[in-house]
Amino acid sequence: MPVALLLSVQEEKPAFEAAMKARITDIGGDAGDGLEYSDFFRGGYGASLQVSWIVSPETSSVGLWASLGFDRFGGDGFSDDVGDRVRADPLDRYLALAGARARLLFDEPVFHGNPIFLDLRAGGGTAYHQDVEGAFRVGGVTLKGVEIFDAGFQAAAEVALSAGVASRSFQFGFGLGLRWIGGPDRGSGASTIVDPERWMDVSFEVGWEYRF
Repeated sequence: MPVALLLSVQEEKPAFEAAMKARITDIGGDAGDGLEYSDFFRGGYGASLQVSWIVSPETSSVGLWASLGFDRFGGDGFSDDVGDRVRADPLDRYLALAGARARLLFDEPVFHGNPIFLDLRAGGGTAYHQDVEGAFRVGGVTLKGVEIFDAGFQAAAEVALSAGVASRSFQFGFGLGLRWIGGPDRGSGASTIVDPERWMDVSFEVGWEYRF
């Protein structure tokens, strides 16, 4: 299949694009003491607003991007061998990321006269997560409002690949994203059960993009 690759200066002018994306995310990583973050949280949902600058919007090209995102992960829990139980409240997390992207635009129209594309983006930034409290049941006594993870900012990195259909003004696509985020600080009430390491998320995202 022929592919138009932009390797030289073209007459086209650079363009700005704005995208809204929704995603579902599986949270992963080691929370310490043989526990995973998935022991505390269920899969989450979220959204992001992304703006991009593309060198050549009508052909395969490269550019820059920045985004703001939000994810919410439902609280979950677990029990030990003697019946003691921990259940975490939901986790809210905010992301601010920026980086570079490359888009491969195929010449042949395949959907109502529009070509398909592949888009790769990579970048880094920061993540902020609110503190997470939970309930501990120990020896038949339940303690509520116990801080499990402390709130704070952490470094973050993202790599994502998407595919879809592109027209002159709009682009619709779906894909997968991987994010690595520095581990949170342990909460004041859970210092003996958690020793957090970095988060590692896998997301499935779908969204549309508008070109100015």
